[in-house]
Amino acid sequence: MKDARKMNVEVNNSENSSWFAKNITSIIAIIIVGAAVITWFVPIPLETIGYVNSVLMLVGSFHFGSAIQSFKPKEKKSR
Repeated sequence: MKDARKMNVEVNNSENSSWFAKNITSIIAIIIVGAAVITWFVPIPLETIGYVNSVLMLVGSFHFGSAIQSFKPKEKKSR
């Protein structure tokens, strides 16, 4: 199984990869920074923050569960 850095290099160097696939980390960083700036300047009720936190935890648990399901341990080679 290839590590994440090698896979990222392959995606960035591939001619078949879309612009979105090549720039997904930058897009996510921009969204996170934008959300932080908005929440700093816009007053948000604590109840709304609780709802958003619940949704993020739910999405994160599904993502983590699917990541665990896709994980396959390496098989030991018998001598």
